[in-house]
Amino acid sequence: MRNELTINEFQTHNEIVEVYPIMKQLRTHLDVDTYLELVCEAQIKIVTNCLCTK
Repeated sequence: MRNELTINEFQTHNEIVEVYPIMKQLRTHLDVDTYLELVCEAQIKIVTNCLCTK
């Protein structure tokens, strides 16, 4: 039997908000607004790093 793992990258605001309850279980100190700010900062860093490496 083969175990498979699927990883999805959530990009839209609605997708990111939908997974907040899971993140709340992992990071109990985060409220939804702080969570969204951190996701946005991470997305900006990813884009900035991609632009800087080209």
